[in-house]
Parts: sequence; structure tokens; C-alpha cells
Amino acid sequence: MGLFKYCSESGLLVLKNLEIKLTPPIDFNDPFEFSPVVVSKDPKGYELREAKKVITDPTFFNAHRSEFPGCRNFQEFQAHVRANLGKVITTMVAETPKLDTQLEVLDTLSHKFGVICFSADPAHLLMWAHYASSHKGLVLEFDQADPVFNLDSFLKVDYDAVRAEYDPTGSNPRGAVELFAKRKSLDWEYEQEFRLILDLSLARKQVNGGQVIYLFKIEPKLLKSVTIGLRATAPTRDEIMSLTSKAPLDHLEVFQIEADQHNFKLHRRRIK
Repeated sequence: MGLFKYCSESGLLVLKNLEIKLTPPIDFNDPFEFSPVVVSKDPKGYELREAKKVITDPTFFNAHRSEFPGCRNFQEFQAHVRANLGKVITTMVAETPKLDTQLEVLDTLSHKFGVICFSADPAHLLMWAHYASSHKGLVLEFDQADPVFNLDSFLKVDYDAVRAEYDPTGSNPRGAVELFAKRKSLDWEYEQEFRLILDLSLARKQVNGGQVIYLFKIEPKLLKSVTIGLRATAPTRDEIMSLTSKAPLDHLEVFQIEADQHNFKLHRRRIK
């Protein structure tokens, strides 16, 4: 099995700078990414614990102070909630189906984690069209034997017709998060995707035109090959050949994509 990263022409920057972009899940093109169906098996118990957090921690009160005009301070807010705890719990339990929005799972995880996506197929017609500038880009092959791909955060995507469920009251929160972090619709099955999830603190933060980009440093040995797109321009091709002709990338194999003469298929031909 190979691990292949489809890139636009900007993939040249990965080769030049040996940095690869970490994408927060909220920036993915699929609106269902990292968005589980929240189903609490013990909604009353969960909401009671959440209510107790609200009572003991002033964070919620400070953030929503305007919603409690009758409470002049946190102590009065505590007394108010304790006096109406039964009603508060009943209201919160009724709102449990909306927990996905309340918990802001996607937004919360996107502030902490970024993802690098890989495919097992370097010559897929749709992948080249969708993720490599309509065949003008390139594909980078990564060494799957590298220790980084033995991390618990390296996941094979699971394709299914239904969204993953997440129980915030469950006993295995890590397992639950992993389940929805790798769950995608069957419509995406052709991607044959693997994903590496890393803490954004490991990346270099860069701001381009107001947009924040997270760049993760990679070692040259992590790369194995480059595949040039069918419609790649001569300057793109020449730059790839130049970069792979000298250290630290002279160990890379280089392939050129070619169209099959009879079938709707792409082939990789080694040129270096």
C-alpha cells in the first residue's frame, strides 16, 4: 500500500520548503466531516453533570451574563440555578437532540487539530480532477513505514451510509471521537482515504491575506516519489525535475501520468 497526497501546483512548495499543510476539519469540502449524531444514553445524568459545572464554574455565567439580568453576581446566579435545578435539567434534557450544535464538536476540534489526507491510489481519474488542479498538479508519495504513520491518530477512513454516533456520556470518549473522525459517506469511497490527525501546536502558523495556514515540517526521507499530472505545464515539470535532481530530494522517483489509449484509465510511467 502506498500513501499518496494529491496537490495542486502548490505541491511544489512542499518539495521546496519541506512543509505540508494541516487542514482543520472545519475547512474540509464535506459539510458532514467531524459532525457526529449526538445520542446520549443517559441524558438526565449528563445534563445534571453539565448543570453542576455551570454552578461551580463562573465561565458560563460570565459569557452569558446579559441573559440573567436578575443576577447581579455569580453567587446570585448560583442560588438561582440551585433553586430551579429541576426545571433547568428538564429543559436541558429536552434540548439533548440539539447537543451537536451546543457542543460545537466540529468547531472545537478544528481549533486544536489539523488533518493531512492521503489516498491509496495515485492514478485515480476523479482524484486528479478534484484535488490536483484538473490534472495540472502533482501527487506526492509518502513512506508508509515511517513511525509517524504508526501513531494512534493515523486512521483509515470508514465509509458508511449513516453518520457516526457520539455519546458525550460514554466511557470511551477517545474511541467515540475516532469513530466519527474517520467516518465518511459512501459517496467518497473512491478516495480510498487515510488521514493523519495532528495537534496544530506542532505546526508553524502563517497568515496569508488574512487566512491562517498551519504548516507541518517533514523530513525529506518521508517522501518517496512525485507523480506529474497529465496536464502539468512545462515550468511545473521542469521544476520538479530540478528539485529531485539534487539533495535532499535526489532519492525521489519521478513518474509521469499518461492517458490509456483505449480505456478511461491513467497510467504512471517512471521517468527518473
